Amino acid sequence: MALTVSFLRDSCMLTGLSTVGRKAELLQKLISTPVHTTKNVLAVDLGIHNLAVCSLSASKQGESPVIHHWLMDDLCRPDNVFGVKWSGKFELPEIADLAYQLLARLHVLFQPQYILLEKQRFRTGRATIPEWTLRVNSLECMLHGIHYAQRQIDSAKPQSRLLAINPKQAYTYWSRTTDCHVTGQTYANNKSCRVDLVRELLATNQLVLKLPNGESQFQQFQKEKDNITKHTPKKRQFDLADSALLGLAWIRWQYQLQTFQSMYTDAIMTAKSDPNSRKKLEPLVTQVN
Repeated sequence: MALTVSFLRDSCMLTGLSTVGRKAELLQKLISTPVHTTKNVLAVDLGIHNLAVCSLSASKQGESPVIHHWLMDDLCRPDNVFGVKWSGKFELPEIADLAYQLLARLHVLFQPQYILLEKQRFRTGRATIPEWTLRVNSLECMLHGIHYAQRQIDSAKPQSRLLAINPKQAYTYWSRTTDCHVTGQTYANNKSCRVDLVRELLATNQLVLKLPNGESQFQQFQKEKDNITKHTPKKRQFDLADSALLGLAWIRWQYQLQTFQSMYTDAIMTAKSDPNSRKKLEPLVTQVN
C-alpha cells in the first residue's frame, strides 16, 4: 500500500477530514480521529424561517441508511412542527430563548445520539454582512454554547453530541464520489443538483424512507421532477435535500474512517516489525506513536 500524500489527502476527503497537512499529519488525522456510531443521527440545515432536519440511522456498513423523520418549517410560525414557541424578536435574549427551546425540542422529538449542525458562513463575499446572516450565526453559536453547558452540568449523564459539520466538505465529497456536481456551478444549479442527487439516492435504495404517516408528503422526493416542483416549493426541496446529504455524507465518513484506520494500523504494525518496511515508513511511524 503506497501511503503517498495524494492518497492520504483523498482518504481525508472521503472521511470528512481536512486535507491540509504533511504526510505524517494526514496519517495522524486518519488513525486518531474517533469513529462515531451511526445508529441515531440528526442532520440539521440551520435556519430561522427554513429549519430542515433529517433523522437517519444505519446499523452497519453495507446497509442503506434509513430516514425516520424529514421535516422543515418556519420557526416564526406559531404552530411550527418543532413545537417551538418564540416571540419572533431578534434581540439576544430572545435568540437565546429560541436556541434553548430548539435544542430541547430536537432531543424530545428525535432522541439523537449525534446532532450534525451545518456550519454557517461568517463571510458572504460582500463588503457588508447582511443582518440575517448575523442572526443565524448568533443562533448557531448559542446552540453550541447551551449544549456545552448542559454537558458540563450533567457530565455523568449520557448525552447526545453536537457536532459542527462544514457543508463544503460534504459537498466536495458528493462531487468527488458521484456524477452529480453539487459545487462549482451557480447557486441555483448547485441546489438543483443536490435535489436530483437525493432523488437518485432514494430511487436506487441508497437511502430508505420510513417516515411516519404525518410526513408522507415527503415521499414525493421519489416522484418525477415536475411533480415535486408542483407540490413542494423549491426552497423547501433545497433545504430538505441539504439536510439529507449532510447526514448521509457523515454516516459514510464514519464507515470509510473505520476501514481506513484498520488499513493504516495494519501498515504501521507491519512497519514496526519489518525493518525493510520501517525504513520506508519511518517518518510516519515515529510521528504517530
